[in-house]
Amino acid sequence: NPEDRLAVARFLIQATWYVEGLKELDSIAADFPELSERIAELRRTARRLIARQLLIELRHRRQAGQHRLAYRAALTFPRDGLDAELLGEVDRTLQEYRTLQERITLAWARLGELQGRLSDKALRERLEPLRGIIREQLDFESLPRLEAFLKLHADETLQPDQRLALAYSGWVVGAENAVTDLQTAVNLWEAQFLVRQVLNEPDAALREQLAVRLSRLEGISAEVVARIIRHLPPWKETDFRAAAGAFDLVAEVDDGPPVTYSVLLPLEYNPFHRYPMIVALRPAQRTRRDELAWWGGTAQQPLQAQRRGYIVIAPEYLKDGQRRYEYDAYAHHAVLAALTDACRRFNVDSDRIFLAGHAAGGDAAFDIGLAHPDLFAGVIPIAAVVDRHVKFLWKNGRRVAWYVVSGELDRDTFQRNAFVLNQMLKYGFDMIFTEYIGRGYESFYEEIHKLFDWMDRQRREHFFTDPQDRTVDVYVLRPHDDRYYFVSLDGLPASVLQSPVNGGSGRSNRPMMLQVKITEGNTVYLRSGADRHTLWLSPQMIDFQQRVRVRIGGRTVFNDFLQPDIHTLLEDVRRRADRAKLFYARIDL
Repeated sequence: NPEDRLAVARFLIQATWYVEGLKELDSIAADFPELSERIAELRRTARRLIARQLLIELRHRRQAGQHRLAYRAALTFPRDGLDAELLGEVDRTLQEYRTLQERITLAWARLGELQGRLSDKALRERLEPLRGIIREQLDFESLPRLEAFLKLHADETLQPDQRLALAYSGWVVGAENAVTDLQTAVNLWEAQFLVRQVLNEPDAALREQLAVRLSRLEGISAEVVARIIRHLPPWKETDFRAAAGAFDLVAEVDDGPPVTYSVLLPLEYNPFHRYPMIVALRPAQRTRRDELAWWGGTAQQPLQAQRRGYIVIAPEYLKDGQRRYEYDAYAHHAVLAALTDACRRFNVDSDRIFLAGHAAGGDAAFDIGLAHPDLFAGVIPIAAVVDRHVKFLWKNGRRVAWYVVSGELDRDTFQRNAFVLNQMLKYGFDMIFTEYIGRGYESFYEEIHKLFDWMDRQRREHFFTDPQDRTVDVYVLRPHDDRYYFVSLDGLPASVLQSPVNGGSGRSNRPMMLQVKITEGNTVYLRSGADRHTLWLSPQMIDFQQRVRVRIGGRTVFNDFLQPDIHTLLEDVRRRADRAKLFYARIDL
């Protein structure tokens, strides 16, 4: 029946199985030549849909910083039978790339020309190595730093040194913060050099001396240093160019054992492009490389993480011979150490870090995600079980997005997870729960595209962006979980230290509640059972022009003015490597 055959072909095309649909049309054409016109129309429809799908893929590759691939794809795009709208988008893409290349050539030429017009020979010689750095690093991703310069490079109302200042300052602090004073621009480069030295220096006394030198540079304040940090390429040198596919690194930690982790970078990795990152925790029966391959494939067969522009790291969070997740301090240490080390080595978007895991790794994702909710944009436990600390700390997940995947027949997972997941859904947590009916203990690779679509939409929540929500509530049940959002803790109460879930002698598990509220009047209200606290503060949280008050348990324990401090800012960045949340001052209580 030709109509049934055509219906099958239409179904295949509508299901986006275009190759199969076109093959079916070829078969129908051979059997029913009288249907040639209808078959030709279906072929045109299929080719238009294929072209539209290719255009969507091309846009994804551009957004992921894969410009060489996107440009080659646009050059070789199949044009036969396409309508004007699709051809126009392809041509616009090609023209945009040609325009960008012309702007790169123009920027380099104008820098040399304007530099040659400087009368001060010493200044010309001082700028030459900086120009060499720009020439080496200038590409499609770094070009926006020169936007202010490119807008005004031909403006003769500005002196050559002023236009050069726009280029050299914009390169360090971004085009939106570019200045027209060339000496200030040179100071910014010196400040950037000192910032890198501080972040790489292991000696605390030397770091303090470098921070003092930095603060004495004219025009360099804590706010300027924050801008430098936000635009700073990764400061820990890592030679990964010879690596094909996944490779291993070791995170050296000041206050703990080193941690080995595996890394898979996206295609065309560029240190000037900011990438989301997945921290992937393996099941006990698999290797770190297996977990990387699930998310991103291999060098020979690149899959979703490489295609979508995600860095994936797999920390070795399990000890030798460990067959299940033990809710221990080492696992937390390993995950946080690897995460921080990767942020030092690669250009990671700290607002788009996702914690994920399969089986034992999913158990760990539940636990670590709730213990450190301020670090992640989302948590993805797959075939995971809720147990131990998670039962008492689930309220900590209110500000994190969750994507939980399980199988109906997977052990007794549903019964064990039901209470906590129901509570999270009841209280309006941002959660997707997917259960595969009739399926058991599996990896559920069918979810991979939905997971990446979901991650593309998620961003870590920043505190105090909503004037009506200026309170942070978390629960603490472990001594090593000593920092939440902007509060560090020390001297936790006996109720935490002796909790049975920690192996203590207490009769019940009673988490300590930590509550912090910052009013618009610059008063910080702190409720906590810990002995000592450190508050980390930023201009988004308080007004540094006004007196800051801190009250604990009805008592005022601090009432004074604070000054943004470069040394405090750099020490915190060195420790956490988080360039999205920067703290300018601290109060020790």
